[in-house]
Amino acid sequence: MWRWLKMNLGRILALLKRDNTIMNRSKWRIIEWIYFPVLSLFIWGFFSIFARQFAAQIAIMVLIIQIYFEFAQLAQATANQTMMEDVWRGTFRELMLTPLTSLEYLFSRIIHSGLRSMATLAILFVGAFTFFGANILVQNIFFFLMIAGLTYLASAAVSIIVSSLILTLGTEYGFLSWSSTQFLVLLSAPFFPITIFPLALQYVSYFMPYTWIFESIRQFVTSNTVCYTCLQYSAISNVAYIAISLPLFLYCFRRAIRTGALARFWR
Repeated sequence: MWRWLKMNLGRILALLKRDNTIMNRSKWRIIEWIYFPVLSLFIWGFFSIFARQFAAQIAIMVLIIQIYFEFAQLAQATANQTMMEDVWRGTFRELMLTPLTSLEYLFSRIIHSGLRSMATLAILFVGAFTFFGANILVQNIFFFLMIAGLTYLASAAVSIIVSSLILTLGTEYGFLSWSSTQFLVLLSAPFFPITIFPLALQYVSYFMPYTWIFESIRQFVTSNTVCYTCLQYSAISNVAYIAISLPLFLYCFRRAIRTGALARFWR
């Protein structure tokens, strides 16, 4: 078991350098990382300007939650999509034939997605502050950076689970790479209290990775108070998801090798 947990930092950094070189040569990546999140920012930003005549706090709350929704989706999807692109390009086999371990491969994907999504989040922060008067982001930057860290950890755990599912179910389930976060965010009650859901969905929502993140943002924006209980629940949720996702990934990867399912990724 322990040999599966061994990682070499040099190999991870080498793979990160490779990914960065590939991504920088793909000009269309700018559309994915910058254009779509910024376009979403302006759509919801102009909506927040319109909605302020009804309730200024709610308008800003919707804008900030949308920013974190984009960040969560980008952090998760980038990690999984780079894996799928390795499969589609045929480079996954080449990487697996090197001394690179499964965890090194996985962690390089998570780190790479984190760096890219954090850069996008910074752009969205600046845009929200400059164009739409979201001063609360700058005035309480440490709180929102803490929320960003919790969101990133949640997305990292989700990306590991999605990778495990794709390894088990096959590449035809690659659509989970870009659709899973949207489904989880919906069940996490982003713009409204959990009590809006039917009772059965409320119980489901309590265990979603983003529920307490959105709840803490709503409470902070509307009442200017930090919900420490929400932050604690979010941290516990992240630890639980990571604790589940990593053994699940190792199990699915070993199973894919044992059953020959991993060979499907080599074709």
